Amino acid sequence: MIKKNEGSVLVIVLISTSLIVLMGIVSFSMSSNNLIMRMMDSKLRKGYYITDGVSEEGYLNVCKIVNQGLTYSYNKVIEESLNQQYIEDKEKIDENKLFIETFKKYIKTRKVIGKYMIEWYVENKNNYRTIEEENIEIYANLEEETNIFLLDLSFLYNKDNLTKRIKVTYEIRLPCFEDLNKNIDIKDIVKIIDWKNLY
Repeated sequence: MIKKNEGSVLVIVLISTSLIVLMGIVSFSMSSNNLIMRMMDSKLRKGYYITDGVSEEGYLNVCKIVNQGLTYSYNKVIEESLNQQYIEDKEKIDENKLFIETFKKYIKTRKVIGKYMIEWYVENKNNYRTIEEENIEIYANLEEETNIFLLDLSFLYNKDNLTKRIKVTYEIRLPCFEDLNKNIDIKDIVKIIDWKNLY
C-alpha cells in the first residue's frame, strides 16, 4: 500500500532552505562584525602610534628648551665673570648660584599669559614635525620642586569618536655650573619618570 505524503518533500525542502539561509545570515553578521572590529582596532592602533610618535617628539622638544636654557645660563655666568675681571672692588660671584637662578628663570619665563615658556613651546603644534592631523591636542603643566622641575605632558588623539591619550612626566634636574664642564648629557638632566597609556 502506498501512502500519500503530499507536500512532505516540499516542507522538508523549505525547512532545510530556511536553515541554510539562517546560517548564511548568521555567518554574514559575524563576519561583518569581525570586519567592523578589525577596522576599529586598526583605528585605535593608528591613534596609539600617532600619539606615541608625538610624545617621542615632545621629549625632543623638552630637551631642546632645556638645552637652550643651559646655553643661556652658561653664557650669562661667563659674561658676569668677564665683567667681574674689570671691576676690582666687586665681590666674587657664586657661579653655581647664578647659573641655577638664571636657568630657573629661563625655564619659568612667561611666554603667554598663564603659561611658562616651556609649557607654551611643547604645547605649540608648530614645533612638531610628526603632527599632520588636527586631531592631536597637547597639554603641559610645569611644577617646581627642590632641585628639579616636573613637567607633565598629555597627548590626546581624538578622531571618529576614538580617543587615545598618553601622559608623560619628565623630571628636569637643575644642573650645577660645574656639570657643564664635565660634558654632561642632556639625558642626565631630562628624564622620563612616568609614561602612561591612559585610554
